[in-house]
Amino acid sequence: MASKFANQANILYEVFNEDSDTNAWSAFQPLAQGWVNIIRAAGANNVVLVGGPTWAQTIGGSATTPVTGGNVVYVAHMYPEHYANATTRASIASQVQQAAAAAPVFFTEWGYTGSASANTAYVTWVKSLASSYNASWTAWVISPSWGPPMFNSDMTPNDFGNDVKSWLAVSESIDSPQYRCRAGLFIQNHPPIPMKGPPSGTASTHRWCQPMLASTGPTRKPRRARTPGANA
Repeated sequence: MASKFANQANILYEVFNEDSDTNAWSAFQPLAQGWVNIIRAAGANNVVLVGGPTWAQTIGGSATTPVTGGNVVYVAHMYPEHYANATTRASIASQVQQAAAAAPVFFTEWGYTGSASANTAYVTWVKSLASSYNASWTAWVISPSWGPPMFNSDMTPNDFGNDVKSWLAVSESIDSPQYRCRAGLFIQNHPPIPMKGPPSGTASTHRWCQPMLASTGPTRKPRRARTPGANA
């Protein structure tokens, strides 16, 4: 799969989703490194999404012991039950802060069931984290047969879906200083490719995309792809 989709800008690889077998980054990092090595050996320079232990909530160690290979983005997941627990909430925020200080971070899963009013504090927290650390995000999930769904069975948006729609609308209105890529999801500062160095005067060592304004029209939507090492 890595060679088949090599260097297609709309393809993102994810090497493991929600590891729950390891409890420390030091144990997970060698595994993730091996999977990324497989992808790079196949000639693929696509963005690779790398989660971490504890269902992608332990990624802070990547700041000091990163997965090498280039174009690596670290993944974080967070749901209302994590926000409700003050200790877990603080831990996730700390892990995201540490990881984002050294590399891009992507919230590939967040969402809720029930009413918007009952989840206002949680959604505000997710948005605040994304804004504070320039994190990219996708909401989980579109299909009403999974959870938490953004749509009702008739495919009309529920409260969660309307929250996602509103956030996307706000994101779309942000001007080019954020160097956004319009790709069907909000990728802030750290999209796939095309990439170039950071804007003049920016100290960040992260990779940045070329400015893409609303007039350019939509691009192909990224898809996450499983890799040969994903089930190892």
